[in-house]
Amino acid sequence: RRAEASGRGEPAPGPAKLWSLRRGLRQMIEALQSQLATPPLLGVNVRRVERVRSPDVSPRAWTIVAEGQERWSADAVVLACPAYRQAAILADLDHPLAERIGSIPYNRVAVIALAYRRGDVPGGLDGFGYIAPQRLRRDVLGVQWCSSIFPGRAPDGTALLRAMCGGWHRPEMVGLPDDRLLRAVRDDLSVAMGIKAPPLWHRVVRWNRAIPQYHLGHLERVAWIEERASAHPGLFLAGNAYHGVALNDCTAQA
Repeated sequence: RRAEASGRGEPAPGPAKLWSLRRGLRQMIEALQSQLATPPLLGVNVRRVERVRSPDVSPRAWTIVAEGQERWSADAVVLACPAYRQAAILADLDHPLAERIGSIPYNRVAVIALAYRRGDVPGGLDGFGYIAPQRLRRDVLGVQWCSSIFPGRAPDGTALLRAMCGGWHRPEMVGLPDDRLLRAVRDDLSVAMGIKAPPLWHRVVRWNRAIPQYHLGHLERVAWIEERASAHPGLFLAGNAYHGVALNDCTAQA
């Protein structure tokens, strides 16, 4: 669809849609894993990567060093982890590169999931949800109507909502106790959606480094990083810290 929208004469895309998988996004990862010739190593904490500099080996040869000094040889290294983890892994290999990667900032977000009886939610839920204008600096960044976006996300007669607090302008919200976060979300839902009843269930999940921030100068920073990384044949940098934070962007980049 992105190619169709690029102005090359193809038909314009239709209305944007959101897609997911019946068993959640892990289903996609499991499907990719099933196609690998060699099963992946899971639960391994990689500490650093090293170039193998010997006339007897390929100039693209690498060594992966894990915690406990476990080592594996590799023809190439693809880092798709968050920027701060990439920086830690590359620190010994190329300190200036690692420093620039590590300078990409992340925001803090708390996600609060809430389940309601459908009768306790006034009005229709035919939509995506809502986002609060940033200039208002509200306690809640926005609310997604998860059970309206994707089928099978809540039992019949109930609704699943997902609120987000914090972000770049309100990071202090993430550090609030669960009860205060829940109160802030309920107050917002009362004003925005008229929901007065308590939720049937809720869960709070905190992400202290949630989403990379593309501040002014990001494109120049990324261009420098990619130029510097090109001096290390066989090293590839990916993930949502560079060319788009959404899953679609990461898939296209991959």
